[in-house]
Amino acid sequence: MEYRGYTYVEDIQEEDDNRKIFHEIQREDGSMVEWSRIPREFIQLSPYRSATREQFEKAVDEVIFHDFISENTG
Repeated sequence: MEYRGYTYVEDIQEEDDNRKIFHEIQREDGSMVEWSRIPREFIQLSPYRSATREQFEKAVDEVIFHDFISENTG
């Protein structure tokens, strides 16, 4: 799914007995948002189901806010 130029990416890790999803966010330029900038709440979503649109949009809004603060302070 996409929101404000960001894309939700599921990094799916498959083992013999299970399948886990690591939730990631990709910027419009194709680069991945660093783990340290992804909201903790989003990273800690269940690895057994996809994020909802609401969860993804909230995470993107927080990433955009933190990027803005980083770019505009000392």
